[in-house]
Amino acid sequence: MQYLVKTKGDVIDKQSKAYIVEASTKEEAQLIAQNSFKEDFYNVTGEVITKPYSRNRLAYISFVLMTFAIFLSFIGWKLEHDTILIRPDLTSCIYAVIIYSAFVIRIKGVERTLGSWIDVVYCLLNILLLASFIKIILFNDELSFLGFFNIPIDSTYLMIGALVLSWLGLKLVSVICMGLVCILALFNINLLNEAMGSLWGIVYVLCSFFGILIYFRNEPAIYELKQGTKSITSRGMNYIDNDLHEAHTQASHFENHIKDKLEKKRIVNDNCGEDKS
Repeated sequence: MQYLVKTKGDVIDKQSKAYIVEASTKEEAQLIAQNSFKEDFYNVTGEVITKPYSRNRLAYISFVLMTFAIFLSFIGWKLEHDTILIRPDLTSCIYAVIIYSAFVIRIKGVERTLGSWIDVVYCLLNILLLASFIKIILFNDELSFLGFFNIPIDSTYLMIGALVLSWLGLKLVSVICMGLVCILALFNINLLNEAMGSLWGIVYVLCSFFGILIYFRNEPAIYELKQGTKSITSRGMNYIDNDLHEAHTQASHFENHIKDKLEKKRIVNDNCGEDKS
């Protein structure tokens, strides 16, 4: 049984890391993860908190959902005399591979991606599902938002921009780019909805959504990225609070200094007035 064990402990600062552990029981998986955490962060102080759960079960559920969504994308959906196709092709697969490779190389790591059969299957399904989303986006010449209004932006340029940002932006941006591709695909699904009908269109969207959602829940790199982002945000807010406190303190000192100067000047003026009288 494969377990995903989320660990957290105090080093110099609180650190979080997720481990994929092959073990026969949860207790064994926790022990292995605790030892691995102490090896990675040798100056651990206090208890290492662990939270294990079976990775296989969630993987099987997401595999089924994502596979069914991909299966639906390979069907040619009839719309009057036309056939709507969102199956992955060479162009959409190349876009998907480049975008997902940014996530693999910059965040997850090649070793983790090929470390177990679950991760290899996830890699294949993510690329195919992402390619079908890209196919939906490229299907229209303009970017549409649920059919309410269109933005005159060439979808190809939009995808090129996503490719550049996923590789050149912050690490978090590569995940955001994948999320934006999914969201934009849903926004542009109105024409496909007419072809799929009220049943299979909903099934495609729900299978894709919950399949990806469970994948994020089951992906250690996403957990570590989330914890790292929270830590950086927290430290940034602390720095801002300290700067504001320091600025307020200096302003108070300056205000008191001005008051003292004015008070001394008033006393001097009063003394001068008494001497003249």
